Amino acid sequence: MIDQKRAVVTGGARFIGSHLCHKLIREGKDVLCADNLYTGVKRGAGKKH
Repeated sequence: MIDQKRAVVTGGARFIGSHLCHKLIREGKDVLCADNLYTGVKRGAGKKH
């Protein structure tokens, strides 16, 4: 069975990925945001509640 309380988002420091991470966190998901920061920004992947 798939655990629907967890999510992995690649490219999480970019525009769409960071918004997706924040949305999933607001929905109560445990989110792992992965990004190599080549084009993203570290502040975009910050923890928000």
